[in-house]
Amino acid sequence: MRALARPDLDPATWWAQLQPLLTPAAATAYEFTDPGNVPVRMVTAAPTRVTSPSPYLAQVTVPTDVGPYVVLLAREGAGEPWRAERIIPPATVGP
Repeated sequence: MRALARPDLDPATWWAQLQPLLTPAAATAYEFTDPGNVPVRMVTAAPTRVTSPSPYLAQVTVPTDVGPYVVLLAREGAGEPWRAERIIPPATVGP
């Protein structure tokens, strides 16, 4: 979320920092996002993990200055890094 919340960066720099944190599917979905259009500006507290029955999928809630984002995480195996599969803004934030 901290990599996402960087509207001050030019799109190429923003993408270079965000893309390695995404799954391939998420990278395709977010590739042409303009960081200036992302409403979140800062993470305001530590994320909270929601219990998941799978060692390969997780969900975290991340408090931000525009409300809590939900981030769906995936990994290919135990010990592999978590990557964002989907980043869901608060219901009160516009598209």
